[in-house]
Amino acid sequence: MKQIFLLVLPCLCLMAQPLSLNEALDLLKAQNLEVKMAKMEIQSAGYAYEMANAQDYGQLDFIQNISRSNDAGNVFGFKLTSREASFGDFGFADFDPTNPNILAVRPNALNYPDDQNYFQSKLAYALPLYTGKKLSSYQNIAKEMKNIALLEKEDKLQEKIFETRKAYFDMALLEASLKNLRQIHANISRLEAMTKEMITEGYAKKIDLLEVQSKKANVSRIISELESSQELLYHYLSFLLNQEVSQIQTPDYDLPQPSISAEEILSNNLDIQKALSALKINENMVTAEESRYLPT
Repeated sequence: MKQIFLLVLPCLCLMAQPLSLNEALDLLKAQNLEVKMAKMEIQSAGYAYEMANAQDYGQLDFIQNISRSNDAGNVFGFKLTSREASFGDFGFADFDPTNPNILAVRPNALNYPDDQNYFQSKLAYALPLYTGKKLSSYQNIAKEMKNIALLEKEDKLQEKIFETRKAYFDMALLEASLKNLRQIHANISRLEAMTKEMITEGYAKKIDLLEVQSKKANVSRIISELESSQELLYHYLSFLLNQEVSQIQTPDYDLPQPSISAEEILSNNLDIQKALSALKINENMVTAEESRYLPT
């Protein structure tokens, strides 16, 4: 029991502390379900690539035939193949040299044999020597599919990192807005109290009080909307990190303005890289189809 408590205690302490952005990003990489699925796709594509490369080593098949028949041709063939034939199987049991019409005798053992079992085991090894570039095309396709899976995983990870960062900075903006709006709400409440006193003294009218109360109600409505947005943002972070998030440590710095050239976008864009891999796949598929007209 003590060991279990010691294992659970760090987790409880971590849950009690506000979750920082860096901690959230580490949890995202380890626990996000979509990122996990992308990693499994990479593993699956890797197995397909290994299977395509394994075709170069050929194929070894074990064939086991088991038969039972009383057909005359099958039984005679089974015995010859198994090297079990005897002179009796050729009808010598019915051979009578005194019979002048010996050639017309129909041997019973040869025409009506008993049931015969036949077992045959074979090992067949086939090695591809020339396939008209079919195997190499399939290997290139599998390689590009694995590359696309890697790019998909990186794309998904960057997307989720962006969404997590955006959620943290949105939360910081919401907290700052709520702080200012609560201060405004408190000021309007004091103004409302002052207006009531001024009405009593005759320095203000009831319509002035209604206008102040209208402004106060409008601020209360905005505060309620922002609090609902804040709660929704916590639910979204819980979905991204695949665990319950109830308190975070908002960043106290501004994101720098990115300066990226068009050349960097074209060279590093993941969608463009995936499109190039897809183009290579199409080219290899054409080569694989053309290999159907070549000898193997």
